Amino acid sequence: MVLYSVNKTDSTYGAGTVECTGSPIVMNGEQKLPVGETVTLTVTSEDNYTIGQVSYNDGSDHTITPVNGVYSFAMPEQNVTVSATFSSFFLFLSF
Repeated sequence: MVLYSVNKTDSTYGAGTVECTGSPIVMNGEQKLPVGETVTLTVTSEDNYTIGQVSYNDGSDHTITPVNGVYSFAMPEQNVTVSATFSSFFLFLSF
């Protein structure tokens, strides 16, 4: 069975995290999955941030649209890097 790596990029400024929560096989500290396996991501934003775009790159960028709040995709036939963007928000109160 051929396995491919799932890597992640760290969030800029610590605004949130992306974790692979599918059933990866960990080899030499890397998460690996076979082709077609569902990759499920847990994306968490820090306080005062919202989740922007979640994507994976296998040589091309692919936006992942959540279904019922779950981000997932089928593992392609090559290594991927997953990432997420986060946007800050501020609540302005006027009296």
